[in-house]
Amino acid sequence: MASAILDELDLPIILTDRNARVLLASKAAIRHFDGDGPFRLAHGTLTARYSIAAKRLQTAIMQVCDEHKARVVSLDADSKDGLPAAIVVPFKNNGEAPPCHSLVILQSYGEVSDGFVGVLRQLFPLSSREARIAAALGCGQPPSQIARTHGVSITTVRSQIASIVEKMHLKRTPELVARIARLVALI
Repeated sequence: MASAILDELDLPIILTDRNARVLLASKAAIRHFDGDGPFRLAHGTLTARYSIAAKRLQTAIMQVCDEHKARVVSLDADSKDGLPAAIVVPFKNNGEAPPCHSLVILQSYGEVSDGFVGVLRQLFPLSSREARIAAALGCGQPPSQIARTHGVSITTVRSQIASIVEKMHLKRTPELVARIARLVALI
């Protein structure tokens, strides 16, 4: 039944244990494993095509289980669809404490959707450019990728990130990324 519910969402969602062993995967997630995509299923374990990205994904899953906080993992891999990323969220199983499972939502990012940018502008006092940068950060894009996408310097992007953090009454960039990532997961 749980698999059918995941399939209805048509999102690439995977339930893993602390060691990234796949317990359940939606049909959309299984499609991500086919072909030349950045994500792999190897001997029942969620991994990535490149070893550094696989290590980053494994580390994030373990940290989510240990710290009970969602994480966005950027994968430095070439992709026609844009920068691939995974949103990793703790999943408490039958009252276990601490949770030893995680929901992993696989993403590939190119353009940030105009709809999501609009939602950010309605929720927070951000300019259009700031909302696009915030959305890109929340979707796992690093500042260097954002700078390339917008045709501006990394210094400009960092300055805009500082402005966004201030306007959203946050203290640090990781708080911004976490807040936006939670919104991405909801939308």
